[in-house]
Amino acid sequence: MFLENMNIQMISAFAILVVSLMTGRYFSIKAVKELDGAQQILLTETLYNFRLLGVFPPIILVIMLVVSVKLLKITLVFGLIVFFALLIIYTIILYILMLRKMFVAGITKKYIINYIISRSVSTAGLTAFFIIMLLLIFYN
Repeated sequence: MFLENMNIQMISAFAILVVSLMTGRYFSIKAVKELDGAQQILLTETLYNFRLLGVFPPIILVIMLVVSVKLLKITLVFGLIVFFALLIIYTIILYILMLRKMFVAGITKKYIINYIISRSVSTAGLTAFFIIMLLLIFYN
């Protein structure tokens, strides 16, 4: 059984990740509900171009990780650390660009605050998950 092979640290890491993603999603839904119909349309139009920007760079990072480990013979742990650092940098830059667009478009500050909380909680959970998993690799 899957859970029999997992130790308490792995289960805790997954629990942190799931709880943080669910909490982030809660704040995201809460934020959207506070917008009226016109603001929701404005938000969708404002952030539409970020959809592709949100998908392709992480895919490119994964490909770079695989190529680095397989062809360049970089260790998996080093590759994962570099991958995660680049992913966090990319995520922060994307959030900043999205926030600027929202401010310029006139999205309500209440929405933006909930958006920041949502993204921060999700990113913190992902970071905690990654750190716990790395520690498990080092200490096992």
